[in-house]
Order: sequence, then C-alpha cells, then structure tokens
Amino acid sequence: MDTLLDPTLAETRVVFGMAEAEFAQRLQWRASAETFRAIDDTLREAAAHPEVFIDERMLRGDAVELAVRAAAADLAVRLNLAEATVRSHGHIASTLRERMPVLWHSFAEGEVSTQSAREAASLVIELPRECWAEFDARLVEAARAMAPARFRAKAHALRERLHTTALA
Repeated sequence: MDTLLDPTLAETRVVFGMAEAEFAQRLQWRASAETFRAIDDTLREAAAHPEVFIDERMLRGDAVELAVRAAAADLAVRLNLAEATVRSHGHIASTLRERMPVLWHSFAEGEVSTQSAREAASLVIELPRECWAEFDARLVEAARAMAPARFRAKAHALRERLHTTALA
C-alpha cells in the first residue's frame, strides 16, 4: 500500500487534513463571491425596476433610491446582515465586475480571498479608467498567491505608481 494513502499514518492524516482545510477555504471564498454577486444583481434589478419595491402610485424622482434601499433592507433581514454590509458587498461586486474582471473571475472561482478582493475594490475606485486594466492584470497573480496583508501592501504600492503616472 502507498504510504500516502495509509490512514494509519499520521503523515497521511495531516496531508489530507491540510487539503480539506484548503478546499473548504476556497469554497468559502467562492461562496462569498457568489453572495456579493447575488446582492449586486438584486440591487441592480431594484434600480432598474423600482416598481417591484415601490407602489406605482408613489413612483417619483427618488423611486430608484427608495427601491434600492428597500432591496438592501430586505436582503439585510434575509442574510442577517446590516444594511451597510449588504450595500458594501454589492459595491465590491459591482466595482470588481466592472473594473477588475480578471480578479473578479478568480474570486468567483475561489482563488482569491475575500479580504484581497475587498482591498482591490477599495483601491481601484481611486484610479482613472485608463488604469483599471493594468491594475487588474498586474494584481491578479498576487491576489491568488499572497496572504491578504502582503497583497494589501503590493496593491497599495501599485496603485500609487499607476495613480502618479496617470496624474503626470
């Protein structure tokens, strides 16, 4: 019998335990991305169709904002989250989907941590449109490979370089 597959050996149990933990972590990141996407999609639908949330007799200039707020409140109750958290999750998904699609795809596949995805979204909003693709391309591998603290430092440094270049 191959010693790697022998469950009587501590080494085998440790290797399998580590693999299980890694698999579970990636599932969690993937589930986070899926939650963020579903929230973003729902808030977009509320904005596009406020009549779902607002009585047609009350549709007026602020109907879209009221509908989005109502959708966020409903999601907050359903997900047991604060409304601000729901909006934040939706904003992260919207930002990454629009400005960093490569990193978003990796997050959706469970290859990027929720913390790193959140950090990337918070930084790309500070960059002009012409920098988005480069920021995305240059950070995706780091987001996949680095711990969130190291990724944060690298992402901040890249943002500063790109922002300085864009301003010049």
